[in-house]
Amino acid sequence: MREETEFKENEAHRSSQGTKLGADTWLWEASAIIFSILCFTAMFCVVRVYDQQASPSLPYGITLNSVISILGTASKSSLIFAVAESLGQLKWMWFWKSRKPLRDFQSFDSASRGPWGSVVMLWQHKGATIASLGALITILALAFDPFLQQVLTFPLRQIPMPSSSNSHDSSFSQVYNISPPYIPRADRLLPYEIPEELEAYTTNFRDAILSGIWSSPSQINPTCASANCTWEPFRSVGYCAKCADLTRSARLVGCDKVSFPYSMPFNSTITYAQSTNCTISLPERKPLPLNMTFADSNNTRDRIYDLTIPRAVVWQIHNIAELYQQNKFVPNSTFLGVDNPLLVLGQAEIEYDISEKDLIGRPEQVGRQLSRVTECVLSLCSRTYNVSVKNGNPKVEVSSPDFGESWFPNRWTSANYPPSPNMTHLPEFQASRLLAWDMCWKQWKGDPMPYQPLRFSLSNLPAPAQIIEPQGSAFCQVTSLVPDIIQFIGGTSYERFGISPHQIYWSRDSERNDFDGNDALGRGVRLGLEKIMNDIAGSLTNLALRESLNKSIGTPHVSRSMCKSIGHGCLYQRL
Repeated sequence: MREETEFKENEAHRSSQGTKLGADTWLWEASAIIFSILCFTAMFCVVRVYDQQASPSLPYGITLNSVISILGTASKSSLIFAVAESLGQLKWMWFWKSRKPLRDFQSFDSASRGPWGSVVMLWQHKGATIASLGALITILALAFDPFLQQVLTFPLRQIPMPSSSNSHDSSFSQVYNISPPYIPRADRLLPYEIPEELEAYTTNFRDAILSGIWSSPSQINPTCASANCTWEPFRSVGYCAKCADLTRSARLVGCDKVSFPYSMPFNSTITYAQSTNCTISLPERKPLPLNMTFADSNNTRDRIYDLTIPRAVVWQIHNIAELYQQNKFVPNSTFLGVDNPLLVLGQAEIEYDISEKDLIGRPEQVGRQLSRVTECVLSLCSRTYNVSVKNGNPKVEVSSPDFGESWFPNRWTSANYPPSPNMTHLPEFQASRLLAWDMCWKQWKGDPMPYQPLRFSLSNLPAPAQIIEPQGSAFCQVTSLVPDIIQFIGGTSYERFGISPHQIYWSRDSERNDFDGNDALGRGVRLGLEKIMNDIAGSLTNLALRESLNKSIGTPHVSRSMCKSIGHGCLYQRL
C-alpha cells in the first residue's frame, strides 16, 4: 500500500510539474509557432518540387490541392493559437503596469477570440501597442485561405506522343491533352469518293453556302473538360474572302445608245424587239454585257411597249475550275493580290436619273451611272489561331489570312515550271496518279518544301491527294474545292417601264420588277457582296472545322503563383 501511495504521489508531482511548465513558460506557444513554420515550409517545398511537373497521382484519391490545403490549415491554426495566447498574456501585462479602464479587459479578450475584436482593438489602440500587431495578424489571417486556393494552377503542357496510324489526318502538328478538349482545326477540305459520303459532302457543302447567304456564321469554340486550357498557336486551313471597291475605275460602255421607233404606230402588226449592247468594263477584266430591251406586248387590247433596264448585277469574273477544264494549262492570274484564286465575283449597281413620279419621257435621254461596283475573291487561306478556355469561357483569336499560292507537282519537266531543287519524294508524286494538269495549293509563297503525298481514299479510283510536310500543309486537286456560289446569288435585277397609246410617258411597272426570281440575289444586293462573301467563307470554314474536330491529348502540369506564395510569407514577417 505504501509503494502504491508513493507512486501516485510521484505521478501527481510530475503532472504538476508539466502543468506548471506549460503555464509558466512559452512552451506551447513556441511549439505552435515552430509547427506553423514547419507546415508552411513543407507546403512551400511540395509546391517547389512539383512546380512545372506533371500532376502527381497520390493514393486514396488525394490531390495536390488537398495536401496544400491540409498543410495551410494546420499552419494557420497553429499561428492563430500562438497569437491568441500571446494576446491573453499581454492582457495581464497591460493591467500590471498601470491602472487601465475595465473596457480594455474586454478589448483584449475579444481580440484573442476573432477578427472583429481585433478590429476594435486596432481602433482603440491606434496601432501604438505590440498587442495591435497580434490583432493585425488575426485580421490578415482571413485572407490566408483565399490565397491558399490560388497557389496552384494546372495549365496544360504539350508533350510528345508516339505517332499513330491516323497522325497524318491533320495538316498540322498534333496537340494532345489528358482531359479531352476539342480544338476546331480543319484537316479535310476535299470531297470524298465513296458515293454515299460524296453525296453527303455535296449536301453539306451546299447547305454551308446557303447558310452563309442567309445568316452570319457563328464561331466554333473549343471545349475543355477542366474549364481551363491553353494551346500554343497553330495554323488551320479554310476559306477566306477579300473584296475591293472598284466604282471609280469601272465604266458603263454603250449604255447610252438607246433608240426607239417612235414612228411605229401602236396598232402595228409588226412584232418589235430591240436589245442594246451595254457593258460594264473593269480594268484588266472581260467586259460584262448587259441588256436594255425594248419589246412590244400583245397580251392586252391596247398594244403596250416594254422597256427593261438592269438595276443590279452579280456575275462571275473568274472560276479556276471552269478555266482548268476548258484549257488545261498552267493558269497565271492575280486578283486583288491573290494568286490563282478559286473564285472571283463582281457586283455592280446602276443609278438612273428618273423623276420621283417614276415617269420617263424619252428613254434615250435618261442619265445613268454606276453607283457601287465591288469585286470579291474567294480562295483557300491559312490563319494562325490562338485558342484558350478560361473558367469555361472560350477565347479564339485569329490572325489575318495568308492566301498562299498554287503549284503543280507533276509539271516539273515542263519548260514553264522546272523542278525545284528543294523538292523531294518525286517518285511518290509520279505514282500518286495526279494528272498532268492537276493543281495544288500550299499555305505559303516561295519554293515548295519537302512533301510526301498521302491519300484519303482506299478505292482504285483516282483519289484526291493530301500533301503533308512538317511545317505546313498543301492540297491537290484544288479545282474540286471551288464552291458553286454564282448559281445562288448570281443574276441581274431589272426594272420595267411601259407605255400605251393613251400615255406620253413611260411609267414604272412595279408589279413586274424582279430579281430574276432569285431572292438570294436581292439579299446580296441589299447587304453588299463583301458581306455575303465573307459570311459564305466563314460558313465553309466552319464546315471544314466541324468535319475535323481534333481531340487534344496532353498532361496537366502544376504551376505555382509567386505572388500568392509571397503573400503567405508576409504573415510570418509580420509576426
